[in-house]
Amino acid sequence: MSSVIEKHTKAPGRRVGEFPLPPSSKEVKKKIPETDEEAAEGVDGPSPVPEMPGNLAASALVDDPDALPITEGDREKFLLAIMLEHPYTETFSLMEGKMKVVLRTRSVSESEEALAYVRGTKPEATVDVEMALSRSNLSYALESIENVVDSKSTKEVFDDPEKTLKDRMERLGKFPTPKYTALIWLLSRFDRKVFVLGEEVSKPNFS
Repeated sequence: MSSVIEKHTKAPGRRVGEFPLPPSSKEVKKKIPETDEEAAEGVDGPSPVPEMPGNLAASALVDDPDALPITEGDREKFLLAIMLEHPYTETFSLMEGKMKVVLRTRSVSESEEALAYVRGTKPEATVDVEMALSRSNLSYALESIENVVDSKSTKEVFDDPEKTLKDRMERLGKFPTPKYTALIWLLSRFDRKVFVLGEEVSKPNFS
């Protein structure tokens, strides 16, 4: 296997789960010289490269101190999950081991259902779309949470096939805001890691 990848998406000054939308065709046109003379004079500089909404384009991968590390074991586990058509899962230890969170990748149908839910709510603002999509994605990605208090462990399983998306979202709605925010941030980092692994697996030398 090739060396460990430590390049992930970075969006300085941007809120968790917030990604820019690509500029409109009108905005792009304003920045592109229309004549050879304008191009020679450097009018408005080079043409902009719009970023992909949701996950940033692969070309935007830069050093990110908050990025989750990718180990050789992660690569093997990810490749096996693809071949067996199983979700890729990872366990995260938070607050010095007092909370253990298990996240997983979503299936295509789950992602489509999450998006359909957001469209059905008809949010009025972009930030509302992002918040609703983050919540619906977390509803499927969250497998379980184990809490350790006074040496006693309690575990709640969220990934129940009998539960609908609405059921899962209602449970998330009962979380305290700090806990919910921490999980959204963790999911954002997890998804970026999966994005990088997915990009690597498409390369001929991935092994």
